[in-house]
Amino acid sequence: MQTHLDYEPLPHASEYLRILTVHAGNAWEPIRCTLQTVSFHENPVYDTLSYTWGDSIATKSIQIDGVAVQVTPNLEQALRYVISPCADRPIM
Repeated sequence: MQTHLDYEPLPHASEYLRILTVHAGNAWEPIRCTLQTVSFHENPVYDTLSYTWGDSIATKSIQIDGVAVQVTPNLEQALRYVISPCADRPIM
């Protein structure tokens, strides 16, 4: 398994954004996500997520595009809160 998430800079930062899709699952399963670049012109549908950063020394692992990524416990808990058992959830 990869241990570093690589991605290209946004083509035009004012016209594109990255959307993290949290894949369907149960709250006790590992969090699996994909990250995609989308144009604002596509009128993407997504939810926004607001959380406090918390302690950056203590981390939890999530998967983004098959890569284990370390995030703060507060973000991991927020993602567990928004995960759906039956549908993927795009967030920004």
